[in-house]
Amino acid sequence: IKCDNTLAGLPKTDGVILMDAHPGNGINAVRSVLGDVMNDAAAVNLGRKAAENPRLDPFSERNGYKSDGTTRYSEGFKSDYFKAQSNRMNYLISEAQSRLADAQANGQDDVPFIVPLADNARLSQIDLSIHHGTLQPRKLVKNDGSVDGSHPVESVRVVSLAPGDEQGFGSSMFLTVKSFEWTHEIQEGFTLQSGGFWSYYYTAAGLHAFHVIAGMQVPARLALGLRAVG
Repeated sequence: IKCDNTLAGLPKTDGVILMDAHPGNGINAVRSVLGDVMNDAAAVNLGRKAAENPRLDPFSERNGYKSDGTTRYSEGFKSDYFKAQSNRMNYLISEAQSRLADAQANGQDDVPFIVPLADNARLSQIDLSIHHGTLQPRKLVKNDGSVDGSHPVESVRVVSLAPGDEQGFGSSMFLTVKSFEWTHEIQEGFTLQSGGFWSYYYTAAGLHAFHVIAGMQVPARLALGLRAVG
């Protein structure tokens, strides 16, 4: 397909920043579960408030957290935290499958399953030494256009989690960023009618935004409903 001139006249870029590759949404979901929750059975089945183990609190200074962005957890803490995340996710999966089986046995297609503190808890977003680069040497295009394939490629990400973030929704972050981004682009004259690229971009990102909004509202409404009943 021949490219058009939709983007002609844009200011020259200073550089290109690409998002880090990740191993998939499934693994990221496990890594995002807060590892210090220790009463999932009561929280999920009885609506109790999640109880947290202070020995596994990623935002505790006693466990290595530093508010200046230089957090480096000990190998022992990381091992215990990752094991707790894995154990917690295995329990939640088992419980969800059991509930679904019971619902289907009663002629239902699905049932609500609300998990507290199950997002925004990846240690790699706090301790930048975790999952910080490729395991093997990979090709890296440098600023001068040369290609170096002699070393592992290191991430340049910054710390992106702070105390309290584990209580929130990652979806709200996406919507906040997009609202600023779209406002700026529309002010610059790049609208849905500006050409093929912008039509595709706004349509794809807009559909994703709609999906995110729906994904936020469903659990929120269920939580409010269950709270009113309880």
